[in-house]
Amino acid sequence: MSDREKIEFKQTGTSSWKLRLHQLLRLPVTRTGPAIVVTAILYLTAYNVGVRYWKGENHPINRFGWRLQEQNGQLDPLLVAKKEKVLAYHNSRFYNARDTPPNLQY
Repeated sequence: MSDREKIEFKQTGTSSWKLRLHQLLRLPVTRTGPAIVVTAILYLTAYNVGVRYWKGENHPINRFGWRLQEQNGQLDPLLVAKKEKVLAYHNSRFYNARDTPPNLQY
């Protein structure tokens, strides 16, 4: 593996902070680790902004926000009703299954 040339700060008329900024911005392109971190940060940011734009300001983005809003009583009544319906559906499917189990002849 060949060594990469290190950027040398030369007197080119460009200030050193611009050269340093260019070097930092180039880092995710040239290395795998920073590229993965930058990609994850961009994905999470885009996801959160997208959900916030799509669902609205008061909608919880994840279960952590849901539980906090539920404990504080700030959860939208429509979301509480949705939760109750989903839980009732799951309970009916688990405890009152309408399907007959197959006879496996054991």
